[in-house]
Amino acid sequence: GLLAAAPEWYDAALVKTRGTRTLVGLLEHENADVAASACSVLHDLTDPEGSGAADDTSAYRGLARLATALVEEAEAVELVVAALARFDDEARGEGASSTSAGSRNRKKNTTTTT
Repeated sequence: GLLAAAPEWYDAALVKTRGTRTLVGLLEHENADVAASACSVLHDLTDPEGSGAADDTSAYRGLARLATALVEEAEAVELVVAALARFDDEARGEGASSTSAGSRNRKKNTTTTT
């Protein structure tokens, strides 16, 4: 988004307004789509190549300030790891239930055709 393209504004727009806490709080949202979107936004905001922070000193400072706030103030690293683990568990659960549903359907089809 627009903010990801202007990391020099991260301190004013996210850190000082505690927007980092709000964004990180979305990682714990019960709706996995909301948590996944929060992960995506965090990725966009912290990507030094995509933000131009690799070439611009003020952009780099903004990115560094955001990263510090995420780690120190909002404990983002732990929550991102927990969200990713939750996505993995949910994906396994969906895979298991679709596999068992497929088995039930095959069994049903076999019984009706014989």
